Amino acid sequence: GNLPKEVFARPELVRYEDYREVIEQIIEFCQTSLPFRVSRIGKGGSLGHDTATKSRSDIDLVLYSEDLPKTGHARWLPSIISALASLLKDSQKMLTKAEKPSK
Repeated sequence: GNLPKEVFARPELVRYEDYREVIEQIIEFCQTSLPFRVSRIGKGGSLGHDTATKSRSDIDLVLYSEDLPKTGHARWLPSIISALASLLKDSQKMLTKAEKPSK
């Protein structure tokens, strides 16, 4: 058959608002449940910059804290990131269990 010479594909956009609730839960968790104070959280990534699509979206959260050392990041940052990942996974499991209706 005859195919059109030009095909325009428009990605389906995703808005920050679509993920606001879960992002705000993560932010609240970081502000209240970490073993150090978080003075500010910056948002980036495609959701933070409102450029997300259904096939490609992410959120980057940057935590600012005066409690962490200003140097030697290679020594201590990997363990903090690993601990954060574990805490977030555990909290996700608890949220999932809490959302399931009890029989």
